[in-house]
Amino acid sequence: MRLAPNFNFSHARRFRLRPRRGAPAAAARAQAIEAGGDEAPPVSESVHIETIVVEDSYDGPRLSWPITAEFVKELTEHLRAQKALHRRYVFEILREAENILKRLPSVFDVPIPPGGTFSVCGDTHGQFYDLLNIFTINGWPSPENPYLFNGDYVDRGSFSFEVVLTMLAMKCLLPDHFHLTRGNHESKTMNKMCARATPDLAGSRRRGSRTPRPARR
Repeated sequence: MRLAPNFNFSHARRFRLRPRRGAPAAAARAQAIEAGGDEAPPVSESVHIETIVVEDSYDGPRLSWPITAEFVKELTEHLRAQKALHRRYVFEILREAENILKRLPSVFDVPIPPGGTFSVCGDTHGQFYDLLNIFTINGWPSPENPYLFNGDYVDRGSFSFEVVLTMLAMKCLLPDHFHLTRGNHESKTMNKMCARATPDLAGSRRRGSRTPRPARR
């Protein structure tokens, strides 16, 4: 990705995130590394999303396409409360985000209008509440308030799934104004490790999990 020549870094607002060292279980790490060469087919080739039923008892946000800003905001509040998004909607977001990302070239220009801003953020590393704090301080992503996140979304923090799911939902909502690059932590081995450390695909959390601390400004 290349920024347009008129990009002025003085317009970018910088944040320092404080990663907590709550790394996933060592056993999950070792097991993922050991299985690093396992080339299983992607889940997207075997799951029939349309057959997954959303139960009447499900009390979370319900997704219809095209995705809306209202849904994404409901999603972030749902995840903030450490509740699970229904697995059907998780699969739908993953599928749409994959379709968007596959169409992108390896390098492309991001135009910024004169006087506009472009926020560049570094590693989030599973710090979901820090991510929400960025949006609170710096403004909700929009065509007038574009973002670039420079990879390393998972590992170290306790909410890798929530970070990735929120960012992919944002990408579906704002494909031309919410940009994601791949960091060295976006790998098959890391995906397997995080999946073993957080077995529930929907990202549900057990009662009594530790309360996250908000990031400092």
